[in-house]
Amino acid sequence: MEFKNSPQLMCLLVLLTANTGYGGEVEPYQNLNSIRSTAENFVLSDNPSRGKQRVEVKAATLDPRLQLSHCATPLDAFYPHERNRGSRITVGVRCEKPKPWSLYVSVSVKRYDQVISASRHLPKGHKIGREDLKTVEMEVAQLANHYINKPEHAIGMIVKRGIRAGKAIRSSNLHPPLIIRKGDSVSIISSTSGFDIRMSGKALVDGAKGERIKVQNLSSKRTVEGKVISEGLVQVGSL
Repeated sequence: MEFKNSPQLMCLLVLLTANTGYGGEVEPYQNLNSIRSTAENFVLSDNPSRGKQRVEVKAATLDPRLQLSHCATPLDAFYPHERNRGSRITVGVRCEKPKPWSLYVSVSVKRYDQVISASRHLPKGHKIGREDLKTVEMEVAQLANHYINKPEHAIGMIVKRGIRAGKAIRSSNLHPPLIIRKGDSVSIISSTSGFDIRMSGKALVDGAKGERIKVQNLSSKRTVEGKVISEGLVQVGSL
């Protein structure tokens, strides 16, 4: 039977090309970037950005000599160990068909937020004003949960230790202004059975609003502990 230049011959050549991999050949090995992308997207979906926070993830570079069979199904990502929220996470990526395989990928996670920082050097004892502050985006992993992201949470506070220009202002390095000083005359108030009893006292330590300090009842000479309510006023449980 003569096939030269016949439609039957052309059809046979197309079938042979499809079966032997000529033209449009499927890659024999899995693209390594697809593995990294799968790991990154998995971590990112589990660490969504919230408000002004931004999350950045990056999978480690894989050994270019790695040869894993091409996956016919979508890659699946999973946590091989207990889920964690650290700055470096191990993610498993696996293929089900046609030749099952799995690989562990290290993914770094960086979290950024709008942070209140010092616009200039702030010495110890300085009372913070609005002009002392600026808002910048920073990676917050090293700041834990002690950073401030609203100026009003820092304005009026006192610096415990000097803060260099550009450094994040931590709540742990601030304290409210003292409104009672050691030796000040204070009014000691105690509420009993619906009645307020006031006595004269003396502050034995410095105190800011809301802090608990020791004061001396000048009538009984007893030392009691109370909460600073306002300038010159300390509330105690009993006199």
